[in-house]
Amino acid sequence: MEKKSEKAGKVFGININNWSIRTKIFSTILGTLILSIGITTAVSSMELSQKNISDSGEKLAAFNTETVLRLSEILDGDIKSLKGLAITPDIIDAVEKSNKDHQDKTPIELQNEIKPLDDAWKAGDESIKNLIENIISNPESDLLRNFLKTFPEEVEVFVTDKQGLNIAMSSQTSDYLQSDEEWWQQAYDDGKGKIFISNPEYDESSKVWAMDVGIPIKDREDKAVIGILRGTINITTVVNLMSQIKFGNTGYATLLGSDNTIYYTRNQDLIYKPAPEAFINEIQTLNNNWSENIIGLEGVPVVLSQTQMAGGNMDFLGWKLIISQEISEVNQSIIPILTTNIIIAVLLAIFFGLYGFMIINSIDSSLKILEKVSRNISEGNLAEIIHGNALDKLITRGDEIGKVGRSFNFMIQEYLKPLTENFSELAKGNLTVSISPKSAQDELGLAAKALSQTLNNQVSAVVTETDNLNVSSSQLADIADQAKRATSQIATTIQQIADGATQQSNSINRIAASIESMHKAIKGVAQGAQDQATSIAHTAEITVKITRASQQVNTNTRSVSQQSAHAADTAREGARVVETTIDGMGKIKTKVGFSAQKVRDMGQRSDEIGAIVQTIEEIASQTNMLALNAAIEAARAG
Repeated sequence: MEKKSEKAGKVFGININNWSIRTKIFSTILGTLILSIGITTAVSSMELSQKNISDSGEKLAAFNTETVLRLSEILDGDIKSLKGLAITPDIIDAVEKSNKDHQDKTPIELQNEIKPLDDAWKAGDESIKNLIENIISNPESDLLRNFLKTFPEEVEVFVTDKQGLNIAMSSQTSDYLQSDEEWWQQAYDDGKGKIFISNPEYDESSKVWAMDVGIPIKDREDKAVIGILRGTINITTVVNLMSQIKFGNTGYATLLGSDNTIYYTRNQDLIYKPAPEAFINEIQTLNNNWSENIIGLEGVPVVLSQTQMAGGNMDFLGWKLIISQEISEVNQSIIPILTTNIIIAVLLAIFFGLYGFMIINSIDSSLKILEKVSRNISEGNLAEIIHGNALDKLITRGDEIGKVGRSFNFMIQEYLKPLTENFSELAKGNLTVSISPKSAQDELGLAAKALSQTLNNQVSAVVTETDNLNVSSSQLADIADQAKRATSQIATTIQQIADGATQQSNSINRIAASIESMHKAIKGVAQGAQDQATSIAHTAEITVKITRASQQVNTNTRSVSQQSAHAADTAREGARVVETTIDGMGKIKTKVGFSAQKVRDMGQRSDEIGAIVQTIEEIASQTNMLALNAAIEAARAG
């Protein structure tokens, strides 16, 4: 498992803890510059794109509204022209006359009369030519043709009565009866009447766009619907106007009907087809506004504006004019601006990169100085730092590195240097130096102070023990002198005992010789009784001598006994003295051992004290030996 410090030092799986400060700072500056350029470019691109899209959308919306007004005016003007024609008195009179001609006929009678005529009309039968000629040449038809001359956008106009029969036409229609057509039925609206406008259609033969408009014709009181006027309006002008709508290379207009059928767009394959449902869902919420990033009819994102045709007769149509422009083209205009911004950003990056490189060199060189100073401190090499000028370049800086340099300089000059000097004095044996810690957290200063106090206490203890040792040595010398005198007395006593023993031995030898002589004498008595008598006088004389000799022996024996008792007392006294001496020597030895240990700790004068101890131990050993010999001789003597 990786350590937390190793995990903390990883960026995107790369361990940056082993990078040099130069690499870290340079990579940070470079990354920041690249990121800044990227973000700035992205933000600028987004802002410029959004602004361009917004501007484009507003322009599209404004232009769309203006275009819809123009288109609505054109179409509404054409419809109004047809409405004006429908209220012409001549047209109303002609319609009313036709209705009167058929008012007495039942629907079956009308059907039986009209159907053959309509079939012949459609078939182009010769029998119907007079009817067609009468209609196409009547004054109302002339009025219609004059109307077409006045309003060239109108392609065709014809009028029917309320049965749907043609009563006037600018040109021959395809059939006679119109009431079976959907347009007529919607325009008549069960006698209520309403304007009908068909979907625009493109006529391949005439190469024009057109739409049919049905206008109800009402009586003079404008109450009852008496007939229908239908006109065909050429809206090619409107379509051409839409085809001329361009925004750049990709902007175009699209016309949607109320049922979302595409009436016009630049892609001819989509005309008269329903718009895609997704497209309709996206534009439903726009109303008369604009939106961006809508997928257009051609499948690419576009900025789109839609406006519903309104005003006059256009309100009920529900047509929508859509103008769109591809997002890609809208954003092309920001490329030069982005290029300029990128160039400026790169130049700024180069400038700040060089500036950053100078800063990196400044920081790197300063850190190398700090690293060298730190290494010298860690190696205990303070002389080069204290007496050198390594930190001179740093302490003049005004930034954080300068603060660190001044902190190092203060630590060296005000802390390590005095502490080093104090330790040097202590090493020289000068225990009078005073060490003052900088604070309660100054562990090194506190330790140095404790060391100084400990050395002072130990030296004081050594001095005290040395004084005690001198006293003990004096006492030992006195005891040794006493032991010497006691030993001399013991030696003298022992010599006296030895002399007494020698004398006793000589006396015993003389007694033995006397006994031997007596034995020999007694033996001589036994040898011959005959000689007894003659020898009685001689024996008596000898007996007297023996008696005297025995008395002398007794006297000598008592003297020897007295001398032996005195020697024993002397020996016991000497033994007691020796025991006292040995006990004193043991105490002295203990004190000397303790003093020797202290002296050894001091590391000085140990050899001299060792020699003293050895001498004392030899004296003690000799004393013990003398005492032991004295005790042995005393025992023998006893």
